[in-house]
Amino acid sequence: MRNQQRRLVTFALLLSVMVGCGAESPPAETAVRREGRTVGTIPANERSTAGAPIPITMKSLMHPVKEGMQVLEQTSERVVFAGQPGDIYSLALKKGKHGLPEDVTELRSVIRKQAAGENGGIVQVEKIEVHGLNAFLFLTKDVGERFQGYRYVGRCVIPAEDCWFELRMDCVDMGPAGSREAAAQLQLQSDGEVEYESIPREAPPTPGPQPGPDAKRIKGWARDPYASEFDAQANLSVSDDPKYDEHFPNHPLSRLRREFPEIIDGLVVSDELRASAARAAGERGQD
Repeated sequence: MRNQQRRLVTFALLLSVMVGCGAESPPAETAVRREGRTVGTIPANERSTAGAPIPITMKSLMHPVKEGMQVLEQTSERVVFAGQPGDIYSLALKKGKHGLPEDVTELRSVIRKQAAGENGGIVQVEKIEVHGLNAFLFLTKDVGERFQGYRYVGRCVIPAEDCWFELRMDCVDMGPAGSREAAAQLQLQSDGEVEYESIPREAPPTPGPQPGPDAKRIKGWARDPYASEFDAQANLSVSDDPKYDEHFPNHPLSRLRREFPEIIDGLVVSDELRASAARAAGERGQD
């Protein structure tokens, strides 16, 4: 009987210690907040200890999933979604420094060269804020063997310490291409007499068969969005003007301009990414 009583007392003491430790243990998950609202949680095993910075993972920046989206690929560093026909979205976590310049003029020069390397040109290059975080926004235009027309790509880069996120949206034509361009050319002709010029050798390729050496185009048809000295290398055309978006809502550029900002606005930023981005911004400010 006495041995049984001792065992019961020992069990009660162990139970009280376990309960006491449980009362002081950290919560099972950490809240992820956006604009003062809790929008998600991070499991306790993904939080750091002893005040060390929490490692950045794919869960540090949540990609909004719109109705109709389907996951095509998902790893610890990348997730890819398919949207409506012709639209592909992706969010990637990349290690190291992004290497982009802070000066906007230099930034545009870098992205202009990158786009040229993909047989394309720039549509828009800006520095922006994403829920209070410094970020970079690029829209580019290029061609490829698999495309019927042009491909328009949106990229949003969000820097952190020793890593960075890239949100991307690719848009291509899924039906007959060229109707927007034809409408713009008709508009120019109806507005007055147009002049023609030889296509510069530096001009990026166009979809389909390439024009011959004597081919011409409407003068002023292509232009760089920021510096006229790069017009010969540009493929941003008169038909890419935003005024044509409402008349051609299913055009890939119209879709990109309409939906990519919504996707960016819908991103959910965790507290550890905010802290890491702030430290990264402080490091850049000291350079």
